[in-house]
Amino acid sequence: MKAKFNKQKGITLVALVITVIVLLILAGTAITVGLSGDGLFERTNSAVEKWNNKVGEEENAVNEVFNFLNPPEIILAENKLLVNIEDAEASNEEKSPYVNYRWKSGEPPILCRVLYDKNDAYDVQIIAINQVGTVALGSDTSRTTSYYDSAIETLNNEAEKYMDTVNGTGICKDARCVGSNPSYKDSHGSRKTLNLKGIDYTFNDEDFNYETDMNRMILLDMWNTTYEYWLASCSPSWRLNSTNKGDAWWSVRKYYTAYGDWGPSAESILTWKDGTFTPHSVTNGFRPVFILNSTVKIVSGSGTINDPYELSL
Repeated sequence: MKAKFNKQKGITLVALVITVIVLLILAGTAITVGLSGDGLFERTNSAVEKWNNKVGEEENAVNEVFNFLNPPEIILAENKLLVNIEDAEASNEEKSPYVNYRWKSGEPPILCRVLYDKNDAYDVQIIAINQVGTVALGSDTSRTTSYYDSAIETLNNEAEKYMDTVNGTGICKDARCVGSNPSYKDSHGSRKTLNLKGIDYTFNDEDFNYETDMNRMILLDMWNTTYEYWLASCSPSWRLNSTNKGDAWWSVRKYYTAYGDWGPSAESILTWKDGTFTPHSVTNGFRPVFILNSTVKIVSGSGTINDPYELSL
């Protein structure tokens, strides 16, 4: 009788080893291809980046078309730069908004507040909230009243150095020193003639141009600052006897802060005593006022001290 044996099917050891070797080869090849410079991962990342760039370009094109069809609202500065002198309880920002005046590339902006708006008799004018530098008056060596006569122009010329005008066009169309006449910045008082020891001297008499700015700044709570500063306003005085001997003073007004007091006072830049003129060089702070062009726009900001209005043509 022949014995019968069941045939069993299975994987031989040789086949298993060969399979493992093939899998290891395939895995190594896949890793090499994926991690090489032009491998699968690199090509995938490159394709994603190109896709994102293309989507970004299309979004920019759509935004350009949208902005062309829907231009942003143009806000003229004169419609926002308004003063409120009626409400005594209003905050400084509510009385007069803050404005960044950018006058020169590379220089920090001058923080200002609105001094006059379109409802006043002048163009919109903004003033630096603090001094931006100093100016020396009275250094003239000619020992005559001519330097005193030109003091207001000297201060206003200093203000013009901060104008941003290029080829006649800019945010600021003119500039002046605070205390000068808001309408005619170089205007003076009437001419005065004084006989000093038989010689007639003619010069600019006292003017009160500074009062216009002073009264407005008091209402807007922007008059008082830490430092004393010039007011472009003249104030001569004299004390003579019957023979025209005595003393005379040619002074320019300034904002005075000493000894806890404040207000306008006069600083002598030239004196005369018994036939002798003596110049006095005096340095005080300087606050410019900027007269804006009517076409100036507001491009950003809310008018607060932490977020002042930004202006543009």
